[in-house]
Amino acid sequence: MISACGGPIRHDAPIPDPLPKEIVKKLVSEARSHVGEPYKFGGTTARGWDCSGFVRTMYLRATGARLPRTAREMYEGCQPIPFVKKREGDLVFFQIKSPKPSHVGILIKNNKFIHVSISEGVIVSSLEDEYYRKFILGIRRLTPNLVASSR
Repeated sequence: MISACGGPIRHDAPIPDPLPKEIVKKLVSEARSHVGEPYKFGGTTARGWDCSGFVRTMYLRATGARLPRTAREMYEGCQPIPFVKKREGDLVFFQIKSPKPSHVGILIKNNKFIHVSISEGVIVSSLEDEYYRKFILGIRRLTPNLVASSR
């Protein structure tokens, strides 16, 4: 099942299941195929992406889910996941130069994530990188109702 993004972790709320392996494979493969493409504010195509436009398009192509348009809206609409429970396909959020969620990427294996950098375009980075460690806000997962409501 796919889960959505939202609110603080409730201890009585079950953690949504991660994406099925076949969907994760499709999602990661699609995202990786865009590495090297440029950044463009508000971009949603290979001619230029912004972080949320990239994540939204990759999820739509792999799962059919229509995520919200901004990193903040995605953050608010997804279910929080403890860091130790993170899986490929989950979303990682950052607070960079903003008190609100301002950047989002897609988790892949080995503590890495695919995202769109203003200076480098679509890239793969590490959660262990000192720069990203200081700005990480949390890991979130799509909820089944978000996926079901977007089809």
